[in-house]
Amino acid sequence: MPSTIAFLPQKLKVLHIPLSIYPQLLHPILTLLLVRHSPTLDGDAPFVNVSFTPYECSVICPTELAEEYFADQPYGMKVSPDDYVAIQVDGDDLTSSYISDTGTGDPGRRILGLTTPLALAGVSIFFVTTYYSDYVLVPHALQPLVTEVLARNSFVFETHSGAYIPDPTSPNNVMSGSSSTIREETSDDTLQKKTMARLEEASVVPQVMAQTEMVHVGASTNTLAENPRLAIAVTQTLLRNPPPSLFSITLSPTSPPSLLLPVDILHDFPGDGELYGMADNDEDDRLVPILWDLSSLEPDTPQTGPFSAVLPSSSSAGGTGIVAGVAGRLVEGGCGVLTYLSTARAGVVLVGKVLDLEKATKALGLANGISND
Repeated sequence: MPSTIAFLPQKLKVLHIPLSIYPQLLHPILTLLLVRHSPTLDGDAPFVNVSFTPYECSVICPTELAEEYFADQPYGMKVSPDDYVAIQVDGDDLTSSYISDTGTGDPGRRILGLTTPLALAGVSIFFVTTYYSDYVLVPHALQPLVTEVLARNSFVFETHSGAYIPDPTSPNNVMSGSSSTIREETSDDTLQKKTMARLEEASVVPQVMAQTEMVHVGASTNTLAENPRLAIAVTQTLLRNPPPSLFSITLSPTSPPSLLLPVDILHDFPGDGELYGMADNDEDDRLVPILWDLSSLEPDTPQTGPFSAVLPSSSSAGGTGIVAGVAGRLVEGGCGVLTYLSTARAGVVLVGKVLDLEKATKALGLANGISND
């Protein structure tokens, strides 16, 4: 199916919640996920992402719901001062426009095709891969710039659908394998070097969570409220003490809920009739996370004024070039199965356990290859 890229109309906030205070915010988080909300001010059901890493709980939600549910912020919680907007990506063309040596589509190139032009334009992003779609979060104030950058890089606006589609015939197409080769190599090489240098300067070392195996699954119902068994399983997961070292759930106004689940808790969730992807839980289909704790990175732009104490607008995990730089290094190293999860303070790349984990550790220069959690 053709790929479409469209802005969701909601303004979003990104929240960083340290695990030490997470229990205090469990009720509003469950409410955010489980209650059937009326349409937001923008007219749609809310876009929500709740993710856990070993360092934090990260929440992305509409600005109005952040103000409603998280108005009384406990000490340590951080909220992005600026609003973000999500770009939803569906379809196959972005993947197939980059063809690997084996003649198959390369998901890693999909990430590069979306993020490289934005990184070169200085746009700070978050990237969330789900079972149904990819989402790129960009600052709302930069939406006109993002639109211009996408148009310059072969994303053609379809006025009848409000979506962008890639134009593979354009001479400026950074996702083409022919006329844009010089531009692509230069861009990728520059971003990789800058990203790796920035991470090294901040002493940010990738952590290969080799004992944590993950799968992407998608619900068969439009909301959690329509599937009580799934709602109970999600609630039980959020009630775990400690919570899973890695977990993510995404609610979208345009598709059913998607989850990124550790294999060791799959038994708590409904089977394949209610969650698509559960039957794909073979060794070959499992993903291993590689995590960067980005909390030590300085923001891309200095923050001053009344919001200087909250999460920087160019927050560490959404910093300019981080996603494209890391993805570029892994794709160059031969990784094909590649998905990405940005949280408020971390970046997580998930690679295929069987085909890509060894390639990824070598590409990242990890001396001992695969390490433990």
